[in-house]
Amino acid sequence: MKAFIGAALALGLLAGTPVVAQPYHHHHRPVVVAHHTTRYVGEGWRQGWRVPGHYRVNTYYVTDWGVHRLHRPAPGYVWVRNDDGQYVLMGTRTGIIYEIVNPR
Repeated sequence: MKAFIGAALALGLLAGTPVVAQPYHHHHRPVVVAHHTTRYVGEGWRQGWRVPGHYRVNTYYVTDWGVHRLHRPAPGYVWVRNDDGQYVLMGTRTGIIYEIVNPR
């Protein structure tokens, strides 16, 4: 009896375990949902929206914020001037607009 159990155990180890996998179906790919929060074309910018990527570079950053009568941005925030002349306070990591100031 011990020999039978030993042989069955050895055969099980040598044979390995069968791989049971689900078949691949191309229609079961993960769905990626794009959240279009950058609504700025023809509508102006709004608080809570994202600043478009081409404005998130140093050429649009306002470093002399005191001259433009803007308050000092907190760490992690920067003032950006868009093509319409508005000053936008955005988060540097997220690009989300926290405040908009129209020029006087």
